[in-house]
Amino acid sequence: MSRIQTPYSHIIDEYNKMISKNIKAIDSLSHSSNIRQIADDTSFTLSTGEIIIVLEGVIAVEMQEHNFILAPGKAKTQSKKLFQVGKGIKGMFFGIVESYGPGIQLHYTAKKNVKVFSCNLEYFEKHFTQPDKFTFLMNMMAITLAFLLDAHDERAIGTRYFVIRSMIYRYLKQKNEGVLHDPSLANFILRRTKMSRSYLFQVLSDLKNGGYITMKNGELVDIVNELPEKY
Repeated sequence: MSRIQTPYSHIIDEYNKMISKNIKAIDSLSHSSNIRQIADDTSFTLSTGEIIIVLEGVIAVEMQEHNFILAPGKAKTQSKKLFQVGKGIKGMFFGIVESYGPGIQLHYTAKKNVKVFSCNLEYFEKHFTQPDKFTFLMNMMAITLAFLLDAHDERAIGTRYFVIRSMIYRYLKQKNEGVLHDPSLANFILRRTKMSRSYLFQVLSDLKNGGYITMKNGELVDIVNELPEKY
């Protein structure tokens, strides 16, 4: 089993510590009447001004890629596939980007045993500006930003193999933490990148044949030996 500590693994570990420290504040929300339970594999949207906090389960967060063709006075958009940009697990907030940001459209899918607390902006601002709650909010925002920066570094810097190598370690960490919802390793990588399928399958085959990873029915079983830095 891999013992390497990637930046993503470190962020997850720090996130778990922060959640444990604030578990009472999170669990107290579950006694509210404003609870949404969402069936597995159900896509859902947020109402205008709605903020949700994940109490249980895993949510996939995706964005739709567009090609912008600029023309005098107008811009045409051509819809592309959805790319997964993150996931929601216990304690995470959603709706902040839509309510306070530039209007980026996010797509949400409940993947496993999802229960969320839902509130409007007025309640959110009043509740989370209290000193003890505000610290938790800032901790969550900082860790969320760390997740985004790590994902950008992983997918925008380095070679194609660097991305695959990093994503394999990411997959294993999510599997070990019990928050993996893409059991196919290839699909896990393809849904998060613009990777060539042929190149990806060639690399995975070579890593398997080289004794670095073990796989069964498309799922990563384990990293037997640390993955080589170069391919």
